[in-house]
Amino acid sequence: MDATYRTNYYNLPLLHFLGRLPTGKNFTVAFCFISDENKRIFSWALRMLKASVYGPVKQSVLLTDHDQELEKSLLAMHPLVPHLLCVWHVEKNVLEHAQKTWRVNGLDDEE
Repeated sequence: MDATYRTNYYNLPLLHFLGRLPTGKNFTVAFCFISDENKRIFSWALRMLKASVYGPVKQSVLLTDHDQELEKSLLAMHPLVPHLLCVWHVEKNVLEHAQKTWRVNGLDDEE
């Protein structure tokens, strides 16, 4: 689950729910425009997703971008499902912090 930030005509966050196949391919489960990124709105979106999916679905793991409000909603609805950070966001954060360290230590001047 991840939200894009006001990149659409309505200037609203777009929450994107994805799934992953055993083959390693991702697929879109649902999209949802949301008015705000808080626990109440995320909980509503998760309830609507659950209500719109036919049959039982077992989540083996949940991936997010570490949005704390989304994490609170997920913990309330899925307390036993492991929660991990999205690899793309982890790599982005590692690169950002590494670049700051290199600049502070003067390592980028050696090129």
